[in-house]
Amino acid sequence: MEAVELWLTFLKNTGRSEAEDLIIQKYYAREKARLDAVSRIKYAEIKGMEKGREEGRKEGREEGIEKGREEGKIEIAIKLMKMKMPLEDIAEITGLSEEELKRL
Repeated sequence: MEAVELWLTFLKNTGRSEAEDLIIQKYYAREKARLDAVSRIKYAEIKGMEKGREEGRKEGREEGIEKGREEGKIEIAIKLMKMKMPLEDIAEITGLSEEELKRL
């Protein structure tokens, strides 16, 4: 601090009682605690959103892979049906039920 700032701080605090200083210190401590709590909540919210997004992406990838597998099975089944292969054999190859194959 510069000398002027030190003098201004001294003059500002002159005449203030110890009780007033204690009250001010308590106020600053409470305000700091409140702001810290707000920061912790915001941090937790951000981390929760990031985790949720990552889990959502993972779940989405897994669903996409599964959907792709199912579509692949259906595509193969249709080709095999066009080749006049028996439904029993197609069901065994693709893992689809005969009922599912009949709906195709």
